[in-house]
Amino acid sequence: MAYWGGENPHDKLLLRGKGKRVKGDLIHYTAVDLSDQVKTINQFSSITAITRYNKGKVFHLWRLIFKPISKFLEVYIVKLGFLDKTQGFIIAVSSSYSSFLKEAKLFELSILGSDKPSNLSSLFEKEK
Repeated sequence: MAYWGGENPHDKLLLRGKGKRVKGDLIHYTAVDLSDQVKTINQFSSITAITRYNKGKVFHLWRLIFKPISKFLEVYIVKLGFLDKTQGFIIAVSSSYSSFLKEAKLFELSILGSDKPSNLSSLFEKEK
């Protein structure tokens, strides 16, 4: 038995019971190029921010400051992104920027009272 879990937009398939290991590689290209990646980061950060807001999460200045820094260090140092040279640096910076946008958009929703990030359709609404 399987069901969807996780947090939108990073839903994941969760198993009840035992699964089996699949042989081979799973290739998961998330973007065509850097412009496409920036568009995806903008979209996903908006979805994440409104999802977190609707779950009752509130804005904290310390997360706006420190989460992007910790995300950069995680991707570039802990996950060895520096071994990928310039590409690893670009990925670490874009991951850091994504973390920043999630927190900044939560600020817009929580503190500034925005209805929703402007790039989201009417399918995404603040829950009162």
